[in-house]
Amino acid sequence: MSLRSTSTCDIEDPITREIYNRDPRQVAKMAERYLQSPGSRTRHYFGPEAEFYIFNDVRYDQTSPLLASTMSIVTKASGMPAATRSRILGYKIPYKRGYFPVPPNDSLQDLRTEMMLNLIESGIEVEMQHHEVALPPGEIDMKFNTLLRMAGDDLQKYKYIIKNTAVQNGYTVTFMPKPLFSGQRLRHARTPVALEGRASRCFSMRRVTVAL
Repeated sequence: MSLRSTSTCDIEDPITREIYNRDPRQVAKMAERYLQSPGSRTRHYFGPEAEFYIFNDVRYDQTSPLLASTMSIVTKASGMPAATRSRILGYKIPYKRGYFPVPPNDSLQDLRTEMMLNLIESGIEVEMQHHEVALPPGEIDMKFNTLLRMAGDDLQKYKYIIKNTAVQNGYTVTFMPKPLFSGQRLRHARTPVALEGRASRCFSMRRVTVAL
């Protein structure tokens, strides 16, 4: 990946120089201060699973800005070398059965690996990467961290690096939940959360009453 520079900062009022309290980073900071307040003292961990779709051809048409736009995203032998795209080699992933296939069925393994290595190089701790159920989503899992670090700063870098790595390899990535109008399943956008209080986990169901 070519060298690029990114910066993470807080938003201030240009006149008063006060911190803008509606800045997403400030909202995350306020939530973290609340979790660490004397009445709470709760450790928190967030691990968003930002799955994405990989395409090698995107086309859309908008005849007039006053009319509804139409858009189609086309995939054609994603990940195959140019010399084999006109031939059918038989390594097809069955419908809705794309969870954890191996090459050559998983033709985007090397692309996701390059994305993962670029994330690690940027300082993001990554646990694993794999193909997802539908065609052609991918998933690269980041290790859980605090709200501001994970759900804020690292997730923004994650999307930036994933998209730029895809473009450099002749692909495009979208984090839309369901870019294809078909029976394909939705892209997951869940965020596992762990809250640990002074003595136990806040989501524990061992007692009759729920902690939260």
